[in-house]
Amino acid sequence: MDKYLDLDFAKLDIEREKRRGGSEAVFCECKTNEQLVKIFEGFKNAGQNVIGTRASVEQAEFLIKNCRI
Repeated sequence: MDKYLDLDFAKLDIEREKRRGGSEAVFCECKTNEQLVKIFEGFKNAGQNVIGTRASVEQAEFLIKNCRI
């Protein structure tokens, strides 16, 4: 059975890398900075790699400063 981490606003596929052989990609464009931090930290805490796509400069700078990854 696949495992997911439910954050209410997003459901993280925390076994994708094991099942599919590649990291999960997060579409950043429509998410708040706070949501992105929770998503990236959720994947990190599950021992998974994650890729952020279509992140704005503001989002990227916020993640660098506020995400413990």
